[in-house]
Amino acid sequence: MSKIKQALSLWIISFILLNALSASSAFATQKGLSAKSSMAGRLSAGVSNTILSGPKAPGSAEGIGGDFYIDTKAFIFYGPKSKAGWTSLTSLRGPQGKPGAVGGNGTDGKSATNISSAGIQGLAGPAGPRGEAGAQGIQGAAGAQGIAGSAGASGSAGIAGAMGTPGSPGAPGAAGGNGFAGSPGAQGSQGAAGAQGAQGAAGAAGLAGLAGATGSAGPSN
Repeated sequence: MSKIKQALSLWIISFILLNALSASSAFATQKGLSAKSSMAGRLSAGVSNTILSGPKAPGSAEGIGGDFYIDTKAFIFYGPKSKAGWTSLTSLRGPQGKPGAVGGNGTDGKSATNISSAGIQGLAGPAGPRGEAGAQGIQGAAGAQGIAGSAGASGSAGIAGAMGTPGSPGAPGAAGGNGFAGSPGAQGSQGAAGAQGAQGAAGAAGLAGLAGATGSAGPSN
């Protein structure tokens, strides 16, 4: 039912605008205001204007000066078109209404029958040509930093690389300090006897010895 209400609202708006446009055109013809029509982009005062519609914004090639346009998807009313294009637009969507009262139980309702929407459905025109691509918008502000993700699984060990070329020898380092004295080693085995040495010089004469005891008499001859 919301789509039917929207289509009916668009039909009523179109009807009112068409009547207003016809009255304005007749008044301009009577007063000789064709110059104002040419300022709006019309080729001549004899060209009739109309109200176009489609489910998107109008393209620059759609319509002539003095025409109106209704975007049936965004509910925006454009017009009248001037030499500068579709510059004047008005939103047909009213402010947000207050929440309605809670409805009763729908089990007691009656089914709607014999409702024809052919007339309302016929208001939608054929889809218009695709509009030109719009200019790129301004880059938005950077968003907040996201939460850090969990640590991923450890990867497998990589293949060992080839050995590099040996470098040139470095300069000799400074001499180190004296080391600590080592502990005594074990006693070695006895060596072989050496050769006899040369005879030494004669020693000084020794002291006279004591007189010996008288011996026994010898046998008689």
